[in-house]
Amino acid sequence: MTPRDFVQNYLSLHTRPQYNPRTVSLLAGVADTTKDGLISFQEFQAFESVLCSPDALYLVAFQLFDKTGTGSISFGRRWGSGWGEGDTMFSVLHSTSVMFTV
Repeated sequence: MTPRDFVQNYLSLHTRPQYNPRTVSLLAGVADTTKDGLISFQEFQAFESVLCSPDALYLVAFQLFDKTGTGSISFGRRWGSGWGEGDTMFSVLHSTSVMFTV
């Protein structure tokens, strides 16, 4: 499934004709764990199972910033994604490198 299919057709987000392709790609990257630009059926199933876990919000938020699929977020990648130092959504990630395993 393409990022556009996942975000617009499955999640029903950014459905306007003037959607931002970069935003759609970023959102789809949460499910695209191999970071190959497509969401396989196995990746889709894994994403669905993540949503059933009690920590789903934290898992999805972490995956949003793990752009390389390595399971870690470095300080440069975290702040380089457009979030400012004053933002509170990820204030829980207060070390310079975070490792998260599922």
